[in-house]
Amino acid sequence: MQNGALRLPHKQFLQRKHAEIQRRIERHTRSQHIPEVAAKLKGLKELLTDMQTATDDVAKNGAKHYEL
Repeated sequence: MQNGALRLPHKQFLQRKHAEIQRRIERHTRSQHIPEVAAKLKGLKELLTDMQTATDDVAKNGAKHYEL
């Protein structure tokens, strides 16, 4: 990423993945009283939060986001 061999993810791709996860969350919300579904829902919400944090950081810092 840093030397340009791989390009940064396209903004529309990231938005599409975000919408996909959001739809999965909405689909499982009505069954959240079931423990297994509640655990899956929690994981999806954490994934969505992590994705949003990473997307914001990539928008702010560009390829520097991928530095270790």
